[in-house]
Amino acid sequence: MQLVVDLQEGFDGEDVLIRAPGVEPIRLAGLRTRMQTGLAHSLSIQLDGAAGGRTLSVVVPALALSQAVALPVDVPAAWLGISLARERDALELRIQDTPFGYV
Repeated sequence: MQLVVDLQEGFDGEDVLIRAPGVEPIRLAGLRTRMQTGLAHSLSIQLDGAAGGRTLSVVVPALALSQAVALPVDVPAAWLGISLARERDALELRIQDTPFGYV
């Protein structure tokens, strides 16, 4: 499965760690949301459903936040949006089957 991960709203210099079975951990440093687009960073990950399922975890160490999400297994592609809550005390994850729109 092809997974597009969009780090969206609320990032202001934080590092983010993304982990998924069968994929080397991904560390993104100093993410900042661009106010014009609402996007901090976008990346594409190829996931193998046989390697421990399709679960992805997101960690923001500086804010002591982490969250895991089960990804769909019956689709060839998915889009995952990750934002920091306005209070910066939680991660908000949203999965959809079409790309997110940015201006």
